Amino acid sequence: MPSISGNKTVSTLLPLPSEEQRVAGPSQKNRSVDPAARPCCLIVDDNALNRISMGRIITKLGFDVEFGTDGQNGLNLLRTRIYLFAIFDNQMPTMCGPEAISQWRKEEKENRLPIFAWTTDTDPDTRKRCEDAGMSDFLEKSTYLSKARIRKLLKKHGLVDIS
Repeated sequence: MPSISGNKTVSTLLPLPSEEQRVAGPSQKNRSVDPAARPCCLIVDDNALNRISMGRIITKLGFDVEFGTDGQNGLNLLRTRIYLFAIFDNQMPTMCGPEAISQWRKEEKENRLPIFAWTTDTDPDTRKRCEDAGMSDFLEKSTYLSKARIRKLLKKHGLVDIS
């Protein structure tokens, strides 16, 4: 897992879908999954530190992680790979999380992917907007992001077993 120290910046290059994949849409046959890989989740946030912090926790829970940097990038990634679940920041440049998820829900053909809103804005209107967009649940950003808190959310949606 990359680390941040001092004034160094960590960047991740993510592949964009080919023209054929964008036109074909998100059917299972056009999305890839490596059968030998651990289950993978998608974390989409415009803040690198947030992505890395959440990625560390998700990795400790036994999942592989891929990152998106904004809503449009996250939507493109959803179109190219099968994920076990996704976590989208609410407010991002280019396309916000609820807008990306609303679009994904219109395109989604098979099994409904668990997608969690991740935001500092806990206003009831924000929650409603996320629910209306098709988010599966709501995760509040805080200064203390714990493995237990994430595990509890994933357990609620049948994604992990708690021993």
